[in-house]
Formats: sequence, C-alpha cells, structure tokens
Amino acid sequence: QSSGTMPSSEAQAAALSDLETCLRSGLPFANAPRVRGDVASLLATDLVDVRCEVRGVPPAAGFSQEVACCLTGTLGIRYHGTVYNIPVDLYLLAAYPSVGPVLVVAPTPDMLIRRNHPNVDQTSGLVSCDYLSSWAGGSSTLVELCTIASSIFSSKPPLFVKPSTKAPPSGSSSADDASPIRAEEPPPSYATLAETTHPATTTTTTEASPPSEASPRTQLTTKLQSRLADFFEAERRAIDVELATQSRLERAREYVDDAGVPKGSSIRGVADETRAKTSQLEKWIDDNKDTPAAAVAPRDPLSAQLLEKVADSNAIDDVLFALDEFLYRNHVDLETFLREVRRLTNEQFLIKAHILKLSQALDEKKEAFSTSSREAK
Repeated sequence: QSSGTMPSSEAQAAALSDLETCLRSGLPFANAPRVRGDVASLLATDLVDVRCEVRGVPPAAGFSQEVACCLTGTLGIRYHGTVYNIPVDLYLLAAYPSVGPVLVVAPTPDMLIRRNHPNVDQTSGLVSCDYLSSWAGGSSTLVELCTIASSIFSSKPPLFVKPSTKAPPSGSSSADDASPIRAEEPPPSYATLAETTHPATTTTTTEASPPSEASPRTQLTTKLQSRLADFFEAERRAIDVELATQSRLERAREYVDDAGVPKGSSIRGVADETRAKTSQLEKWIDDNKDTPAAAVAPRDPLSAQLLEKVADSNAIDDVLFALDEFLYRNHVDLETFLREVRRLTNEQFLIKAHILKLSQALDEKKEAFSTSSREAK
C-alpha cells in the first residue's frame, strides 16, 4: 500500500543525477535533451522510488543485445479505494523518442504475475497496449504512457502476493487460507517489500490488504476509471480511422485533378459532357458503318504488320493503366503488380523495336518507289 504522494525534490534530484551518469556512460542517445525533459516530467508523477542505470533490454522486447537506460521504480495504481505500488522497469533505447520505450512489470520475490492478463506477458512481464503499439515520437510522452498503464492496472492489477505455504493451524480449514481472492490481492509497495527484505532498516511498515468489501463509492470510482480508459482507447482508434479515411479522400481528389477534371466543375457536369461526346461518337459510327473495309485495310504486308504491332503496343498501355488502377484500389498486391508490369514492359519493348524496324523498312520502300518514279519520268 502507498500513500500516493509524489517523490520529494531530493529523490527527483537523485534520479536526475543517476540519469546524467547514464548519459555520460556512452549511451548514444539521438535526442538527449528530450530524454532529460521527459524523465524530469515523469518524476513529477506517481512513478516513485526511481533509480536510473544502464541495463540490457529483455530479449522478449525484440531488441537483441540492445543496451538502454533503465528507469526502475514503482507505479501507483488505485484498486478498491486503496493505492498500491507496482514495481516496473522502463527502458529508454538509444533511438528514443523515435523508438518507443519498453515497459516491463518487475515483480519482487514475494510477488507473482497474474495469469492471462490482457496487457502483461506472464513469463517476461512485458507490457503491451495500444499506446505503445502506436507510439509517435513527436507527440507521445512517458507521462501519458504511465498514466494509461496506471489506469489499465487499476482495472486489473498485474501482480498478486504469493499465497502462504505455511500449514494451517489445527482446527482451521485449509481451503480458507488458500482462498483465490486472498491469493490474488495486489502487492504492497516496493518500499514496504524492500524494508521487509532488509531487517537492518530502522523503519518498519505493516503490509495492508484491500478490504474484502469495497464501499459503493469506491466500486463506482473503479468502474468509472475502467470505462474511461476503454472510452479513450476507443476514441483514439476512431480518430485514427477518420484520419486514414481523410488521407484516402485527399489522394482520390488529387487523382481526379490529375485525370483532367477541370477544377471547380462538378462531377455531374463532367458526366453530362461525357455522355454527350459518347452520343456523338455513336452517331459517327452509325453514319460510317457502311464504309467498305477495303478503304481502311493496309495496302501491303509491311503496313499490316505495322498496324498490328501498334495495336499491340497500345493494348499494353491500356493494361498497364488498368494495373495501376487495380493497385491503387487494392485489387492486386504489390508483388503481382511488379511482376506483371515487368513482363508487359519487356514485351512492349520488343514490340516497339519491331515497330521501329517496320517503319524504317516502309520508309526505304517509299524512297525506292519515289526514286524509280523520278527515273521513269
């Protein structure tokens, strides 16, 4: 149990001195002033008994052989109207704040991590939450992280005191002593356990347990804290979805502008103009449907080949345009898009080389015909 008081100025000064020692130890922080400012702001919150040291990041965090500045302390939570301190380790990596911190629940020998906790790994104590997974170096802070973690842990504490292994006295029921409610009480403060572990300390502290039945006001407060945490997380996700939708709409507007739609004109006006031009084209087709096929047929085999290759090249252009549309609308994945584009562009390159050869052959044929005509005259 903790009184919930803020750390004293002496404790803050000692923690900042430890931080400076860590910074001078050779940790290549990308933004050391930001680290100093964030840690100083954090020390004014419920994270108390803070010590700073250079320590390796737990392997479960996914940073192999990474050394970081570790802030070791206790995080205050409120459970059933009583304030408890949860021992935690907060790792700041060298790339902080571009790379988010690593938060780990660090139980003492008298504590156990609760099984199946939604935010804490039972084996490593690694903490996971939406705020950490969506960490943004420019806006996210350690204070907000600890506030959210405190709210989550207040709803469901991640630690509980180890159940007693002493045999029950004669005449008492062993089932009462092994009650799961008793076993899963939140732990006492980190300072209390430290004083219990080292009896040479002159100050003694009595461990307190939460009451078996909380008052209605306390129950309502706990429920409101839990619901507020869920509400803020839901609102954050909803805002992210709205921002993503806005970004897609902005890209779509740029695409429409690039497609040649006059700025300031309505979609309905463009559609009317398209229908009018379509009607004109259909009328022209009806007026010229009786035109003999020989009038548009190539005059020689070279012209026929050239016409066929030009049609093939234009068809590939149409396919490439369609593939670009499919990629934009997520109808094809990037790997398929790149594979098909490479195949089609290689094929189009050969076709265009063939078109160039045919054009040169037709030019030579035309020049030879012109020369023979002049000599005949």
